[in-house]
Amino acid sequence: MPHLRSKGFVVAALVSLAALPVTQWWSDHAAGRPWTGAMLWERLPTAAHLRAVEQEQQQAATRNGYVQALAAAPGLAWLRGADSPVLPVRGLPNHAGETWLFYRPDARLISQRPDEGVARRASAATIHWRDQLAARGIRLVVVVAPNKAAVQRLGRHTTAVVWRSPELQGYQAALAASHVEVVDLHAVYAAVDPQVSQKTPLYLPTDTHWSSVGLDLAAHAIVTRLGWPPRAGAYGARSVSLPHVGDLERWRGPTPEPRPEVVTQVADAQGKAVSPRPGEAEVLLIGDSFSRIFEVGDGPGAGLRSQLARRLGRPVALVQQDGGGATLVRQELARRPEWLRGVKVVVWEFAERDLTSPDAEWSLVELPR
Repeated sequence: MPHLRSKGFVVAALVSLAALPVTQWWSDHAAGRPWTGAMLWERLPTAAHLRAVEQEQQQAATRNGYVQALAAAPGLAWLRGADSPVLPVRGLPNHAGETWLFYRPDARLISQRPDEGVARRASAATIHWRDQLAARGIRLVVVVAPNKAAVQRLGRHTTAVVWRSPELQGYQAALAASHVEVVDLHAVYAAVDPQVSQKTPLYLPTDTHWSSVGLDLAAHAIVTRLGWPPRAGAYGARSVSLPHVGDLERWRGPTPEPRPEVVTQVADAQGKAVSPRPGEAEVLLIGDSFSRIFEVGDGPGAGLRSQLARRLGRPVALVQQDGGGATLVRQELARRPEWLRGVKVVVWEFAERDLTSPDAEWSLVELPR
């Protein structure tokens, strides 16, 4: 009998796993979305592409009730243990009753060093990208979004000391030597009054991304770097409370109730969000999920693109790829060069982990002539 029970358990487990793509297809079909698995076959596999597919699958799983029920099964609790990518930290100063979540690989990078060649490949790809844009008369401004663990340090939430990885320092030095424009958000965040950052952290407690406060500081720093005089009256802004579930919360298991996040929503005089078509914007933002948060899906009109438009008084176009800020978003722009029509500045945002992860892909991307 124990032998039969063991066989039954194995068969049930295999059937449950085999049903995953079917239930995902049904979930996407019912919501009117393309099937999540289709992204895997859109292009030849690369490390960056597979990482983007993995992130898409993770996000899709949070919408699939079958996956959530399976993840909550007591027999699978071991899958959510020490190997989980989510690192919970409780009892931090000024947040004693709250659990903060960190992305475990980002936290490890404070003490573990990746392949030294990543930063060299990144600087070479960036300089090559700048030169191609310059040949078209387009200015490039690079923005590295700091890892949460480098800003909201484990054990404290002040930002008096913002940790700079050796890879980031080497990358910035190489870009400075080649006169590539960079917005140094590590320096911006380190300059924040600790009393302010204790009350209003720069990153979300249960998410890998910046809060509306950190986002606001980033937008201000970018606009200051551009040096353009603002055009008054183009866009209005209002504070709204939006329901938000952190990406780290989603990875832990069953999705909890959304938390309210107060963000600044931007719209024109007709109440429309910033959404120019190709050829209608002088500024193009390309980036990863740091450019998506509060802008697409979970709070239209409140993300980095909208905050830049509000400060500039000009429309800002957006090309964005979750998990693909290093290479995929440049490849996407190369496939859609119409987005460069009339553009004077490309603001390129990507996460710091692309400089510190040995899996990061930094391909040389050629723009069509």
